[in-house]
Amino acid sequence: MQHTTPCDACPFLRKNAGMIRGARAEELSDALQRDIHFNCHKTIDYTKGEGEGRTTKATRICVGSMITTDRSAVAPSQLARIYARIGVLNYKNIEESKADCFDSFDEFIEAHTEKENV
Repeated sequence: MQHTTPCDACPFLRKNAGMIRGARAEELSDALQRDIHFNCHKTIDYTKGEGEGRTTKATRICVGSMITTDRSAVAPSQLARIYARIGVLNYKNIEESKADCFDSFDEFIEAHTEKENV
């Protein structure tokens, strides 16, 4: 099932500024602008206990990252485009107006960097 709003702990929500390091925000921004997607952490399987999660059939693309990517006027990732074509993802269902996501990658990076330095 597709998420339609970002989860409460989404790093792309303004209220979560500082939850990741500024350097990580830069990495994510760069990746998203290079056609790489970011998975929603709530859809990653962490049951193996090895520190890193793994993707499964239930793994979905992070809605917050899709909203910020769209607001930044960057094309969706290839995976997002494929999901849309095969019906796994419907952009019309994303409730962007209900999400207080960052309006640009610059704002995303700045917010996480500022909170990190406080």
